[in-house]
Amino acid sequence: MIGRTTTAIIGCFIAPQLGNPKFQGIFTYIQEFQGYISPGILAVFVFGMVFKKVPAIAGVTGLILTVPVYGFLQWQFGEIAFLNRMAITFGVVLLVMYIITLVNPLEKPKTMPVREEFDMKPATSAKWLGAGVIAASLILYFIFW
Repeated sequence: MIGRTTTAIIGCFIAPQLGNPKFQGIFTYIQEFQGYISPGILAVFVFGMVFKKVPAIAGVTGLILTVPVYGFLQWQFGEIAFLNRMAITFGVVLLVMYIITLVNPLEKPKTMPVREEFDMKPATSAKWLGAGVIAASLILYFIFW
């Protein structure tokens, strides 16, 4: 309850500011805001999936580094499209994580625990429902194209 109330109060203060022409509209504001979050999360996830000896500090550093890197790019190179700034931030975070992993790799790769009692076999109904969604999407695609 406190979180929702706090969010509503903050929203009341931010919303009138979004009418300012310097923000260029709500969608631009949302895109720019996502630039401070998304590249780091994606970089940490992808890097952790590819390399198995990544120390935890590399992930934390990657998440924290996203904000100043994107902020610097937005401040110094604001004319670059936000997707390009996000891609540059993604690359910088990957590079820093790679350097940290080279300098201080884990002794042995991280392994995920295996839960033998957990059945991962998909239900037959899920397969049929998935096929139905794909078929409906294709039909709608051909009808409305």
